[in-house]
Amino acid sequence: MDVLRRDPHAAEVRLTRDELGIINNALNEICHGIEVPEFATRIGAELAEVKRLLAEFGALIRGRPTP
Repeated sequence: MDVLRRDPHAAEVRLTRDELGIINNALNEICHGIEVPEFATRIGAELAEVKRLLAEFGALIRGRPTP
């Protein structure tokens, strides 16, 4: 991962396809593979928001427009 730019509220990073895959797989596991009690508290986001992010990473990996 290369950090291209960061500020207190955001960061611009460059990820390899393998790094995208790792993030995609981790998001998939927390959304569909394992039960996470108190999901929003532990993960820091609601399940629907994480599923949206998962869909965006999946689209990037497949080379499709993000949803």
